[in-house]
Amino acid sequence: MMIGLPPLDQIRKAEANVTRRIAAARQAADAAAQEARVQALDLQGQARETGRREGLAQAQAIIARAEKKARALIMQADSQAKDLTHEGNLRMNAAVHSAVAIVAGQEAQAGEP
Repeated sequence: MMIGLPPLDQIRKAEANVTRRIAAARQAADAAAQEARVQALDLQGQARETGRREGLAQAQAIIARAEKKARALIMQADSQAKDLTHEGNLRMNAAVHSAVAIVAGQEAQAGEP
């Protein structure tokens, strides 16, 4: 207790001291809460950016896989087209030779008395 002060003044002084400490504690709590809000917003921004980058990276990976698959399918289709063209040319040549042989045989038969 404070010596020399009447009890009522001592109580008032103690109340004032507690009130100052409560106000200081509130200010500290408000400052801590504000700092926490700032940090939360920063973390949210970082999370959004990380999500965007990861999403973009995943999208690029999916596109790369699709492009690779498309190139493989195009190469396969091109190879099949070349094979079919080659086989078609062989059959066409054989058909022409058969037609020539038939025509030549008919002409030979027509020329016989």
